[in-house]
Amino acid sequence: MSSHTKQKKAAMASFPPQQEMVRLATPTGGYDPSKPIGMDNYDKTHGEYDITPWNCEMCVTMKYKIALGKDETTRIIVNEGCCGEKSNEVLARPYAQLGSVDVSMYNNCCCCGAEVWMVSTDGGDIAPAGNTGNCCNPTDKKMVEEISEKLQELKVARGNIGLMKMHNANGDKLAHIASMLDALASGKGVDAPPCSTVMDRTDFPNVTYDVQNWQEVPLCCRGSESYASKLHLEEFEIKFTNRTPCYQTNSRRPYAQLGVVAEQDVEVPCAYDCCSCEPVGGHAVEVDGVRVQPRLGMETELCQTIAMELQARKVALGNIGQLKKGEQIRDVVNHAETSLEAIMLKLGVQVPSKPE
Repeated sequence: MSSHTKQKKAAMASFPPQQEMVRLATPTGGYDPSKPIGMDNYDKTHGEYDITPWNCEMCVTMKYKIALGKDETTRIIVNEGCCGEKSNEVLARPYAQLGSVDVSMYNNCCCCGAEVWMVSTDGGDIAPAGNTGNCCNPTDKKMVEEISEKLQELKVARGNIGLMKMHNANGDKLAHIASMLDALASGKGVDAPPCSTVMDRTDFPNVTYDVQNWQEVPLCCRGSESYASKLHLEEFEIKFTNRTPCYQTNSRRPYAQLGVVAEQDVEVPCAYDCCSCEPVGGHAVEVDGVRVQPRLGMETELCQTIAMELQARKVALGNIGQLKKGEQIRDVVNHAETSLEAIMLKLGVQVPSKPE
């Protein structure tokens, strides 16, 4: 096998990564996409789960379901009260609009109470009782983790992250086609300028910052993993994890869905921590309602670094980056069209008319 063939096969296998591939099956269950989403018309291509929460009110009928379709997730909610009142809803949300998809837990009585596990998403919490729910442990942890894993996989494949990966793969392939056309034009003596468009590809390293707010933590637990707050800047997403003995939360959002990244520089003269007698301030970073204020609010350089990193990733990997990548792909396609037309004329081949 030639080296060129090996490189071609490797390139074809590089996108999408095997672990992120999702089988795009035909919608099942009698779903008709031409009709409005309803109780009997929704896509459940990738599965359906009973996510009815634990209910202690015997006279109330509750039935919650979540269906994972090809392009969106659908929630079916049925509530019937003791006196016959009803409240039914069908809520569909595209995977591209899902931000935070993670497993969270809170303990009713800190270390000794019942653990309530849930999937946190933009559409609300999912806390199914499943087959194991009871008064002592009202949620099915295994089901929560399974739903979270599937939602995250589909969000990556069919949302903004998948779109950016597709832009990168298509851009690289088009740039290679343009370079082959340039070589062909040169070999045939065609007077055509080479492609001047360079596909931007910015790779950011995974970075983790300790952003524990010491003003919210007992003095003896500062720096302890029992009260950990971490900001993870991953390849395509920002992830914020917060842990205490009573609860743990995870917030995960693609850079394409980040709004304003605001660095807050607040001076608090003559203010001191009552436990350590150290000065306190209000230096923090806030993005989409998530506010991180490391230590005692005096970490100016750290906050500046976090804000600059977030802004750079939002621009390169978010909606701005997708638009720029689309413009570069357009320029390469225009160049390829012009070069191919010049080569065909040189070879005496009639150029087909352009569509109007």
